[in-house]
Amino acid sequence: MEALRDRYYAYMGARYEALLDQFNESSATCVYMLDRTNNNKPQMDFVFTNAAALDAVRFRYFVSDCRRIACNPAEVDHLIEQEIHLALDLLASTYKDIMDNFDPTVVKLRRKRKTILANE
Repeated sequence: MEALRDRYYAYMGARYEALLDQFNESSATCVYMLDRTNNNKPQMDFVFTNAAALDAVRFRYFVSDCRRIACNPAEVDHLIEQEIHLALDLLASTYKDIMDNFDPTVVKLRRKRKTILANE
């Protein structure tokens, strides 16, 4: 399971960088305001498309500036669903690959940690 976790973390890091580049290179300057309120606990997520969108928002008038350049949050929800499906497909194929090539005699090398106790 460690191999599956390691591969998944590597994939997530690569996807994170790819999505950052995709958003930074996009010409759209907008913010997606995602309302995540549940059980009377208000929560709002703000996703900025690029640095120009972030520069267009002043701290003092944060919400009103965000509403001025807001885009349809369904676009981000679609992107989230797409990434979830890609991640699940990767996990399924990686798990199958690991199980097909599993050898219990092979152990991943790890650095031994030494604990030194000294009297003061």
